[in-house]
Amino acid sequence: MKHLSNISLKDHNTLKINASCSNFYVIENKNDLSEMIKINLGGSRHVLGAGANVLFKSDFKGTILQIVMNEISVLKESTKHVEVEADAGVVWNDLVEWSVNNNLGGIENMTSIPGLVGAAAVGNIAAYGQNISDVCVGLTAYEFETGRFKNFSSQECGFSYRESIFKNELNDKYLILSVIVRFNKNPEINSEYWSKKHGSVGDVLKDNGKPPYTLRNVVDAIIKIRRSKFPDMNEFGTAGSFFKNPLVSKGELESIRKLVPNVQYYPVEALHYVDNLLSVDSDFVKIAAGDILDNGMGYKGKWSGNVGLYKNHALVLVTNGEATGEEVDEFAKKVSEDFYKFCSVNLEREVVTI
Repeated sequence: MKHLSNISLKDHNTLKINASCSNFYVIENKNDLSEMIKINLGGSRHVLGAGANVLFKSDFKGTILQIVMNEISVLKESTKHVEVEADAGVVWNDLVEWSVNNNLGGIENMTSIPGLVGAAAVGNIAAYGQNISDVCVGLTAYEFETGRFKNFSSQECGFSYRESIFKNELNDKYLILSVIVRFNKNPEINSEYWSKKHGSVGDVLKDNGKPPYTLRNVVDAIIKIRRSKFPDMNEFGTAGSFFKNPLVSKGELESIRKLVPNVQYYPVEALHYVDNLLSVDSDFVKIAAGDILDNGMGYKGKWSGNVGLYKNHALVLVTNGEATGEEVDEFAKKVSEDFYKFCSVNLEREVVTI
């Protein structure tokens, strides 16, 4: 197991925050797990993936663990499905590409999301009508306190919108080792996602090909949409969507629509936007916070020093690569405070702040 002391984390987080870490361990194989029992992991610790969903507010005085095991193995196959075990250190987009190249459906709409498979499960990533919780059968994790392995079913993972039990109650108590994903051997193209500014996945598909569409067509269409919305990570520090889309009651939505008449909203259990409030069965809906920040508050493209909201997507916080963690934290607090003053709704972070 590789051990690094007092290292800079700038290359280990996509916001490019130049914080330092006292102890950094890289887990390269399962034999390293037995070594962890001998290490004093008391005090603060954090399991780090690719650093694509984390803000280091300041130097981290504890221990960071990063798993880099990256095998993809087929576990079993039926006439309709293939179950695959992906190590937590597999780059998420590599798993997407593997599935598309094998014509296995289920995660193609989540192409180009930065990060690793283990972190994807922790944050229950989702995009363009798909969630990892839709395809996750379960996962295997290592419990720090006992040194034992435990299997979690999908239900036991406690998945919800951008959340799991590993992001909350079991935060940093387990190290996810691998995730089991069930793919569809007869994939159905999911092109329902739609937004006012970027159109639908279906529209982009039509502009770039003819049916029947392949999984590769879908990936190409979504990459095109993402490039129009998200910054180049080589140019900016960013963690993608920094904030969650809030969950509000239908009554609150009506109040918000008086402030932002055309605000987009969508069902709690779906990720595509809807126009007709009557079509939403739940008493609650998710609202597009970026829509409010942009059309209601005029915050899209707003900067303060080294930190700002991206010019093409107000929910995306960016840095110029020189920001401190404290600068980002204070800017994000100010955005949340102003959001609440504007529409009386809490704007929570999707990014984990440490």
